[in-house]
Amino acid sequence: MEQGFEHEALEQEMKKLEGEIRDKGRGEVTREAIHQTIEEKIYGPAPLMGGASSPRETATPSEWTSSSLPDYAKDVSPEVRLRVENLLDTAWHNGKIFDLLKAVRDEDPLIMKLTHDAITEKLYDAFRKRGILK
Repeated sequence: MEQGFEHEALEQEMKKLEGEIRDKGRGEVTREAIHQTIEEKIYGPAPLMGGASSPRETATPSEWTSSSLPDYAKDVSPEVRLRVENLLDTAWHNGKIFDLLKAVRDEDPLIMKLTHDAITEKLYDAFRKRGILK
């Protein structure tokens, strides 16, 4: 059984995120729509025109380790990895994804990026298991 989905607060936040992701994905839940939605929640909306392209690429699933962090996290300090994993675990188990996305804005840019990539993948996996991905 998928751990954590009995949690009412998490379930409500997942439903709300699903709606926002569907808006981004023109009615569909896609990996790119998840990525864009989470990116905007952390970094703010993308520039409408003329801005530099975003350096905030997300890791692909094949680049992920057995932890909840992308493979490139192996090159960062253990303290940074632990901080991100603790943020994710707390948010996921307490059903406070939106609080995490707000709180991470005040973190170091590396923690922001790792959190963005990790939560994108967690949501992708959760939506895939629920059968709502396109």
